[in-house]
Amino acid sequence: MILKINHIIPFIFTLIATWVIFAATPFFRFNGMYPQVDPQIIFLHTICGLMFLYLATQLILNRYDLKNLNHPLITLPFLLAVIGFISSLLAKNFNTSLSGSPQIGQGVFWYFDLTIMLIVFSQVAHL
Repeated sequence: MILKINHIIPFIFTLIATWVIFAATPFFRFNGMYPQVDPQIIFLHTICGLMFLYLATQLILNRYDLKNLNHPLITLPFLLAVIGFISSLLAKNFNTSLSGSPQIGQGVFWYFDLTIMLIVFSQVAHL
Protein backbone atom coordinates (compact mmCIF):
# COMPACT_ATOMS: atom_id res chain seq x y z
CA MET A 1 0.00 0.00 0.00
CA ILE A 2 2.76 2.46 0.94
CA LEU A 3 4.72 1.64 -2.21
CA LYS A 4 1.64 2.41 -4.26
CA ILE A 5 1.22 5.78 -2.52
CA ASN A 6 4.90 6.55 -3.14
CA HIS A 7 4.23 6.10 -6.85
CA ILE A 8 0.93 7.98 -6.94
CA ILE A 9 2.09 11.16 -5.15
CA PRO A 10 4.95 11.96 -7.61
CA PHE A 11 2.58 11.26 -10.50
CA ILE A 12 0.05 13.74 -9.07
CA PHE A 13 2.80 16.34 -8.64
CA THR A 14 3.80 15.75 -12.25
CA LEU A 15 0.26 16.34 -13.48
CA ILE A 16 -0.16 19.48 -11.37
CA ALA A 17 3.19 20.91 -12.49
CA THR A 18 2.16 20.69 -16.13
CA TRP A 19 -0.62 23.17 -15.37
CA VAL A 20 1.77 26.04 -14.58
CA ILE A 21 0.71 27.72 -17.82
CA PHE A 22 -2.89 27.71 -16.51
CA ALA A 23 -1.78 30.33 -13.97
CA ALA A 24 -1.22 32.74 -16.89
CA THR A 25 -4.90 32.96 -17.71
CA PRO A 26 -6.40 36.45 -17.36
CA PHE A 27 -8.52 35.28 -14.44
CA PHE A 28 -5.40 34.99 -12.25
CA ARG A 29 -3.85 38.34 -13.19
CA PHE A 30 -2.16 40.48 -10.57
CA ASN A 31 -1.74 44.23 -10.63
CA GLY A 32 2.05 44.18 -10.80
CA MET A 33 4.40 45.17 -13.57
CA TYR A 34 4.09 41.81 -15.30
CA PRO A 35 0.56 40.69 -14.37
CA GLN A 36 0.43 37.38 -16.24
CA VAL A 37 3.87 36.11 -15.24
CA ASP A 38 3.55 36.71 -11.50
CA PRO A 39 0.91 34.00 -10.84
CA GLN A 40 2.94 31.48 -12.84
CA ILE A 41 6.04 32.09 -10.74
CA ILE A 42 4.10 31.88 -7.49
CA PHE A 43 2.36 28.68 -8.64
CA LEU A 44 5.67 27.12 -9.70
CA HIS A 45 7.43 27.96 -6.44
CA THR A 46 4.46 26.70 -4.41
CA ILE A 47 4.28 23.38 -6.24
CA CYS A 48 8.05 22.92 -5.97
CA GLY A 49 7.90 23.78 -2.27
CA LEU A 50 5.32 21.04 -1.78
CA MET A 51 7.50 18.65 -3.78
CA PHE A 52 10.45 19.56 -1.56
CA LEU A 53 8.43 18.78 1.57
CA TYR A 54 7.45 15.44 0.05
CA LEU A 55 11.06 14.62 -0.81
CA ALA A 56 12.25 15.70 2.63
CA THR A 57 9.79 13.33 4.30
CA GLN A 58 10.88 10.56 1.93
CA LEU A 59 14.51 11.14 2.88
CA ILE A 60 13.71 11.28 6.61
CA LEU A 61 11.71 8.05 6.43
CA ASN A 62 14.50 6.40 4.38
CA ARG A 63 12.16 5.61 1.50
CA TYR A 64 14.27 7.41 -1.08
CA ASP A 65 17.67 6.15 -2.11
CA LEU A 66 20.31 8.91 -2.22
CA LYS A 67 22.16 7.25 -5.10
CA ASN A 68 19.31 8.44 -7.35
CA LEU A 69 20.53 12.01 -6.82
CA ASN A 70 23.85 11.23 -8.49
CA HIS A 71 22.65 11.85 -12.04
CA PRO A 72 24.01 14.70 -14.20
CA LEU A 73 20.50 15.98 -14.97
CA ILE A 74 20.00 16.49 -11.24
CA THR A 75 23.47 17.61 -10.19
CA LEU A 76 24.02 20.19 -12.96
CA PRO A 77 20.98 22.39 -12.16
CA PHE A 78 21.79 22.05 -8.47
CA LEU A 79 25.37 23.16 -9.05
CA LEU A 80 24.12 26.07 -11.18
CA ALA A 81 21.87 27.09 -8.29
CA VAL A 82 24.71 26.87 -5.77
CA ILE A 83 27.05 28.87 -8.02
CA GLY A 84 24.26 31.39 -8.63
CA PHE A 85 23.68 31.73 -4.89
CA ILE A 86 27.38 32.34 -4.26
CA SER A 87 27.53 34.90 -7.05
CA SER A 88 24.36 36.60 -5.80
CA LEU A 89 26.13 37.24 -2.50
CA LEU A 90 28.58 39.35 -4.50
CA ALA A 91 25.93 41.10 -6.63
CA LYS A 92 24.58 44.58 -6.03
CA ASN A 93 20.96 43.43 -5.80
CA PHE A 94 20.74 40.20 -3.83
CA ASN A 95 16.97 39.74 -4.31
CA THR A 96 17.08 40.08 -8.09
CA SER A 97 19.87 37.53 -8.27
CA LEU A 98 17.83 35.04 -6.29
CA SER A 99 14.50 35.55 -7.99
CA GLY A 100 15.71 36.47 -11.47
CA SER A 101 14.40 39.16 -13.76
CA PRO A 102 10.78 40.21 -13.23
CA GLN A 103 9.82 39.17 -16.76
CA ILE A 104 10.70 35.48 -16.46
CA GLY A 105 11.89 34.88 -12.89
CA GLN A 106 14.73 32.60 -13.93
CA GLY A 107 17.09 33.01 -11.00
CA VAL A 108 18.64 30.86 -8.30
CA PHE A 109 15.24 29.76 -6.97
CA TRP A 110 14.23 28.63 -10.46
CA TYR A 111 17.26 26.33 -10.64
CA PHE A 112 16.42 24.88 -7.22
CA ASP A 113 12.86 24.35 -8.47
CA LEU A 114 14.20 22.65 -11.58
CA THR A 115 16.31 20.31 -9.46
CA ILE A 116 13.33 19.38 -7.28
CA MET A 117 11.12 18.80 -10.32
CA LEU A 118 13.75 16.59 -11.96
CA ILE A 119 14.03 14.46 -8.83
CA VAL A 120 10.26 14.00 -8.55
CA PHE A 121 9.73 13.50 -12.28
CA SER A 122 12.51 10.92 -12.42
CA GLN A 123 10.53 8.89 -9.88
CA VAL A 124 7.59 8.92 -12.28
CA ALA A 125 9.84 7.87 -15.17
CA HIS A 126 10.98 4.80 -13.19
CA LEU A 127 7.42 3.51 -12.72
